[in-house]
Amino acid sequence: MQQNICANCGRPLREGASFCPECGAAVCPASSAIFCSECGHPLNVGESACPNCGAPVSDAAMPVEAMPAPTAAGLPESGALAVCAMVFSILFPPIGLILAVIGSKKYIIPMNRKLCFAALIISVITCIVYTIILIKVVPEIISTYRTAHEATDKYQRIKEWLPFL
Repeated sequence: MQQNICANCGRPLREGASFCPECGAAVCPASSAIFCSECGHPLNVGESACPNCGAPVSDAAMPVEAMPAPTAAGLPESGALAVCAMVFSILFPPIGLILAVIGSKKYIIPMNRKLCFAALIISVITCIVYTIILIKVVPEIISTYRTAHEATDKYQRIKEWLPFL
């Protein structure tokens, strides 16, 4: 059984509804509703570009029948996991890597899959950069700390012999 979806806001509609209870838009027949092939956003007839992602609307715009199945809540796919993967790929690359892999397997909409793929690449690069920092910079900081600590110890020993310092 196919569920009608509002072409304006993407919300599920009751069977036989004339207007969307969420946005008030007139309901068009399911066969005429189309969605962006890049992000899945509902498109109005006659639009030349997607208002959500800016992708040009072409013959590749998906009709409702070809649209990916809605999530368990009946709403279009959310890109929250892809965004989290991007953020964590810079701050905590191992977590970003895990989220990117999960998202690339979970998502159907191409834009979300692309974000996850970008997060995957950024996570790998960030892991490499952080490893180089740990290998090269941290030992130098420790060495500088030891040198400063040794200089302080020498000063204390000299101070014992020369009390006027």
